[in-house]
Amino acid sequence: MLAANPGWDYCYQSGTGGVTWNSGTRVATFQLQTNGDSVADNGETVTMRLTDAGDSSRTASFTITINETGPVVTITGGAAVTEGGDATFTLNLNPAPTANLRVDYTVSEETGDRQSFVTTGDYFVTVSANNTSQTFTVSTTNDSTDEPNGSVTATLAGRTGYNVGTPSSASVTVNDDDAPTLSIGIDGNTSVVEGDSGIGTVDFPVTLSGPTVVGPVDFQVCFSGTATLDTDTNNDFPSGEDYQVFLGGTNQHGNCADGRINVGATTAQAIVSIKRNTDTAVEPDETVIATLTLRGTSNPPDVSLGTATATFTILNDDTAAAPRSRSD
Repeated sequence: MLAANPGWDYCYQSGTGGVTWNSGTRVATFQLQTNGDSVADNGETVTMRLTDAGDSSRTASFTITINETGPVVTITGGAAVTEGGDATFTLNLNPAPTANLRVDYTVSEETGDRQSFVTTGDYFVTVSANNTSQTFTVSTTNDSTDEPNGSVTATLAGRTGYNVGTPSSASVTVNDDDAPTLSIGIDGNTSVVEGDSGIGTVDFPVTLSGPTVVGPVDFQVCFSGTATLDTDTNNDFPSGEDYQVFLGGTNQHGNCADGRINVGATTAQAIVSIKRNTDTAVEPDETVIATLTLRGTSNPPDVSLGTATATFTILNDDTAAAPRSRSD
């Protein structure tokens, strides 16, 4: 509260400020006339001191509060923005101030799921005299981190000169524009001549490209095609099958491999491989098709699949022996 100014904020109704008690009475009435103005100062106080004219040592005092109200200020938020854009907010004032008015506000953001779009803190905007609305913006950061969509919030703070109304805060949605891509490919040639002996290896790199993600990415690669999968628990090919599936040097003993790319690793890549067999059997060319999918529900948001399949061809190099002729 501020101290009221005599003559400006108030005056004595009698013009002198003196009070006379009539003989035999215990109560005397006086009037304090308050003066209206257009300056919002959130209330003022007047302290009254009573002194006995016959005995100056006999005094008493009390305080009267003059309640004044400035404009009521509320706030609304604008349309959603993409990170890097400006979030728009509008102040509404009723009535309009007669002089320039500073309005304070704080900026915060949703941070529950790793969002980081704005610089938070305390700010203010000046509303020009006689205006009933004022627009201001909050800049958002265009980063290269994949994160969920979030929001920026502006909340009105009280100060001398106005009253905070309802709504006192507003939020604007901030949409993330970073979308990493997970793809699979083949390291080297996409086909090979089968050969008659030995074991060959083909690598299928799973690569995460684009912006930095804020959590690990889980994936699954499953193999199909015309080549025959060996699911034996040993690492040999006892029955002449064509290939086995490996992840991190470990035989998966099946046609699928479940992997993870950890954020912050030296490379955002994991290697799924097959070991292929050779033989001397006459057979058609055979294919090994790798299909990539995202696995689980804990992956960072917006991770999408790029190239989701890769096909490797084993070229047959065996021919049937020419029939031997019979002589009569």
